[in-house]
Amino acid sequence: MAESRWWVSTWRWNEGLGWWLLAAVGLGPEPWVLLIPRSATPFAFPLEILRVLVVLGSGRARRKGCGQVMNSNTPSSSAGGAGSAEPTAPRRNSKRPKYSRFTQQELPACKPILTPKWVISTFLLVSVVFIPIGVVSLLASRDVVEIVHRYDAECIPVGSRNNRVGFIQSSRDKTCNRTITVPKHMGQPIYVYYQLDNFYQNHRRYVRSRNDQQLRSPGSERETSSCSPEDTTPDGNPIVPCGLIAWSLFNDTYGITRNNQELAINKRDISWKSDRDRKFGDNVFPRNFQNGTLIGGGSLNASIPLSQQEDLIRGGFGRRGGRDGERSRRQKASSEQHFVPFGSASVLLAEF
Repeated sequence: MAESRWWVSTWRWNEGLGWWLLAAVGLGPEPWVLLIPRSATPFAFPLEILRVLVVLGSGRARRKGCGQVMNSNTPSSSAGGAGSAEPTAPRRNSKRPKYSRFTQQELPACKPILTPKWVISTFLLVSVVFIPIGVVSLLASRDVVEIVHRYDAECIPVGSRNNRVGFIQSSRDKTCNRTITVPKHMGQPIYVYYQLDNFYQNHRRYVRSRNDQQLRSPGSERETSSCSPEDTTPDGNPIVPCGLIAWSLFNDTYGITRNNQELAINKRDISWKSDRDRKFGDNVFPRNFQNGTLIGGGSLNASIPLSQQEDLIRGGFGRRGGRDGERSRRQKASSEQHFVPFGSASVLLAEF
């Protein structure tokens, strides 16, 4: 029988398991491992080693205190072998999740210490960068001239204000002349927009009532499944373009004069080029669209493809001709109202 010898071969700190690991050899060639939790004090090492030596010397391997003796050559107690002297307990399935440095938030990370000096220096650096940007943006915004003039209430006769829908759908002349005062110099180009208040165009039913495939391809003109309720005519023919968005095309008309001279309004390039090239086909033409006299929207020229009808693509138009505006210069804006916003309608002049 080989002589029993005892010595400690190695020890180290295992950061992942959180144990002090000591590997030793006892009882000849049979190895054993002593695990001591990190909560144990250094003074407990000699006591635990002595405790294991006494257990091995008596020929019994057992758990004692916070130390654990494991024999790599001895069958596990959960295996329930026939040569085991002691009764084995049934192995319990642990619900503890598998260890991972990611789930345990032990990945390497930068954790700066937020000292007052470090925080103050960071705020000063950010302010030095963004204060000049804010000053430049503020000065640039002050030079922008924007004039908003509401006309929907004044352009309806007093006797018809209780029945605005009936007045707009009637055949009466709806031309309305308004005088707009320009408070300061406006350089070219001057953009003309219309502004609608209380017009909820972000409603889900309104936003979904369109068909992009129909707008791009002439072979998909019958794709009107998502355009309800403005999808087909009473005869069953498809409406191109279909849907509530196209049906509510803004159809008020504007004209601007100064010193009895009409200023030209250019409606070209008022929409994104990417929208004209990708979303609207150059060989798709309006069909069965409304005639513009009904409430809700205007008419489209059936001989012009949708990619060139920029009033449909974007509801705004810009003036790119004429002279610069002058300070306190009065301009006359004439409008013909056909659209009922059930809110307020305004004309907006802006210089960018």
